[in-house]
Amino acid sequence: MKALKKQNDVLITSRNSWRMTGFSLLELLIALAIFSYVFLGIAKLQLLLANKTQSNYQQLQAAQIADDLLNRIDRNENAVNEYIALSATKISSPRNCTSSPCDRTDIARNDLFLAQQKLESLPFSSLAIAKTSNSTSVSIYWHANPVVGANKACPQQSENDYHCMLLQRYMETTP
Repeated sequence: MKALKKQNDVLITSRNSWRMTGFSLLELLIALAIFSYVFLGIAKLQLLLANKTQSNYQQLQAAQIADDLLNRIDRNENAVNEYIALSATKISSPRNCTSSPCDRTDIARNDLFLAQQKLESLPFSSLAIAKTSNSTSVSIYWHANPVVGANKACPQQSENDYHCMLLQRYMETTP
């Protein structure tokens, strides 16, 4: 028995006084389960936001690389076919244009070397250059974990396909 209080030297006791204060073990377990569920939801949302942020950053990088390459192609517009031919190959080193002058193919090689260097920041990336009668386009493809047989379609058809950034610049025609 537990003593509750003392009044005029009379001791009042109660057998069940411990049930009147505090939380039961069951209430604590239920509260813990609710808090765990809420915090797991917050953690999942945080992970989703981190993945979206990374995806948006990669998309921005691809757009900047494609835009820079299109600007370089515009400045060396007579070498569009050289850009197309060289874009499928891995360029190991740039041509040194300080000791001797570079021709348009050397400039295209150097521009593609720089673009390929920048593409290394994107996982499993590649680029393609195409030309029509009135436009030039640069496509950049990347994927964090590509599956076998993943498509390189622009725009992306499914989650398993490569991500794509397609920039197209139309040539001005003078009447």
